[in-house]
Amino acid sequence: MLSSWQITKKSCLWIWLNKITLLLLLLPILTTDFGAALLELPTTLPETSIRTATFVNPLWGKFFLLYCLMVYFFSVAMVQIHRSIILSIPLDKMKVFPKPEKIFFMYAVVVILYFFLIILGRNYYFPWVASLFNGLLVIYFFLGLGMCVFVFIPMRLNIMFPVIALKKDLSYGLLITENRFWVIFKTNCMLIAPFLLAAFGISLALLKISEELQWFFNFLLIFKWALIHILYSFLFLEFSKPEFKRSS
Repeated sequence: MLSSWQITKKSCLWIWLNKITLLLLLLPILTTDFGAALLELPTTLPETSIRTATFVNPLWGKFFLLYCLMVYFFSVAMVQIHRSIILSIPLDKMKVFPKPEKIFFMYAVVVILYFFLIILGRNYYFPWVASLFNGLLVIYFFLGLGMCVFVFIPMRLNIMFPVIALKKDLSYGLLITENRFWVIFKTNCMLIAPFLLAAFGISLALLKISEELQWFFNFLLIFKWALIHILYSFLFLEFSKPEFKRSS
């Protein structure tokens, strides 16, 4: 059984060796994001618009169409990447614009639901918890509840993405991740923490050069989520090993 560090290192090595092909597969979503920036269309919404849920705002329509298009392109790329890693299919055989499959749309729906959960926690739940000053015990209780619902549970449920890509039963994802939370948590931290630090530094440097380069931050977010999905392909591989399942 590989350790969390070995799984993370294996994921990083794969990303490095396949960086060019990976960029090509992500090119449609990166191009959509860049094109939206050139046309001054929204790829994110103002914080006030999200929190007050002003759906009559004309930004919502443009944002929703762009968001769905970007999520679809992301799903097409990630489904192929999951298959490449898990089924040992050469990545260079994957297509940037493959024939649409039902699984692409299923994957996209799950991605949208997942991000909706994250937005719900970040923009509604945790600000509400922060506004509670009636007692520390109450705050700690709701903070712990929020961490479980919006952080820990989704972290385990991410295994559903490679499960969907391989058209396996969703219950299989829960089975292979049983009692494996700390392995998942540690691999996520090892992979994402250094990336977030680097992304934060790059974003600050770009904003000092020009605020018009803020759209590049979306590029970094896309790469971050791609890294996470790739990591879960390797976690899926490791958790699916007979000896790993027996040790559970």
